[in-house]
Amino acid sequence: MKPFSDQSVTTYAVFGLLAIACVAVVLIYFRPFSSKKKKPAHAKPTGPRAVIVIGDHEFEVPCVAMAATIFKLGGMHVVLASASGGDCIPEKSSLETPIAKEAGDRQDPVWMEVLNQAHTTVPLERVKSAETAILFVAGGPQMLRDLRQTTLAGSSPSPFCAFLQRLCVQVHAGGGVIGAVGHGVRGLPEEAALQEPGVRRFAGRLDSAVEEIADSMLAARNAYVARHAAAANAMSGGGADAKKED
Repeated sequence: MKPFSDQSVTTYAVFGLLAIACVAVVLIYFRPFSSKKKKPAHAKPTGPRAVIVIGDHEFEVPCVAMAATIFKLGGMHVVLASASGGDCIPEKSSLETPIAKEAGDRQDPVWMEVLNQAHTTVPLERVKSAETAILFVAGGPQMLRDLRQTTLAGSSPSPFCAFLQRLCVQVHAGGGVIGAVGHGVRGLPEEAALQEPGVRRFAGRLDSAVEEIADSMLAARNAYVARHAAAANAMSGGGADAKKED
């Protein structure tokens, strides 16, 4: 067998370098496409949870968005919940109000977030009372239909209403704050059903009272946290003083 000639060695070397160059070009070309497929992990929302219960399948936007704005400014993580969960569309007339049009013109970020979250509301049965610091029931015509059932014997609270009231009692018993406006007030339990009547329960008969009620709920939440923090500090301080005396 004849040894390779200088010419053949050179030819193989050239083809080898060309092959390496082609592979490098392919890798460089496809790297951007492969990197685009990798989506950065979304950070898990932090902060105490404020659950806003909205009408099933349809909700009044200003009431929900205004409450969400106040809760988010207070450092709360806002979650939208409904009777069935899933997609809820804005009530058409509520989008035609001056405040809604103004928010739309300026593309208010909280209002836009509310509209996006409304596509994937959480079923109320999945809301955990132990993880809920604030439970707010929005108003609106659909909420009235959700909370009331009508038979030949007349109208009475719906099963959803009874479930919501039980959840409110649990949230309140755990130190949470409950509140509602407009037709949503029907979803609140009576004072007598609460372990601590007269505190951390707010009701506004009109939807227009949403800002006042949301502000009061947030203040009550902050006051409750402050009291418990002060009590915890007093207990820890008392224990330290006792050890010094011993």
